[in-house]
Amino acid sequence: MTQHVAKVASVCCYHIRRLRQIRRRVGQEVTTRLVLAMVTTRLDYCNSLLAGLPQSTLEPLQRVQNCAARLILNLRQRDHVTPALKQLHWLPIQARVQFKLYTLMHGIHNSHCPAYLSDAFIRSRLRQQEKDCNRLLPRIMQLQDCGPGLASVRSRTLALLLGINSRKLSARHKHNSTSRDF
Repeated sequence: MTQHVAKVASVCCYHIRRLRQIRRRVGQEVTTRLVLAMVTTRLDYCNSLLAGLPQSTLEPLQRVQNCAARLILNLRQRDHVTPALKQLHWLPIQARVQFKLYTLMHGIHNSHCPAYLSDAFIRSRLRQQEKDCNRLLPRIMQLQDCGPGLASVRSRTLALLLGINSRKLSARHKHNSTSRDF
């Protein structure tokens, strides 16, 4: 991942150097649009893959963002960049990564995303629930040997684990136990 970060930072620095050469000829508005088009789009592209990386790995990208803010606002090298980032309404790189992940999860949760994302999320959730059920199921199944009073406890617990309405599960259980032909 460090190679990817270094490559993105290198390409962005190249574009910032080129834009610095024409900064005096074009205004701040044009510079802002060019920086957004050529630099920040590269910083944001696939940045959700950078989630969980240490700050030291993300530092080159943060330096690129700081240089871009200095270029847009025509600041000197020694000027503080935090007020510039606030003025531009830009989040730091690590916060941008988190924001992108939160936005993706919000879209998945509210069904405002492509089907392949929601399907992948649902499959991973089902696998996790299956692991939880497989871990807890032997303990729950032991309750059936303890008498009829605990059978309803067992069915409600199974319903909670599987996400089924416990009334439907107990109705199925009663129907199955009364309709047996021997």
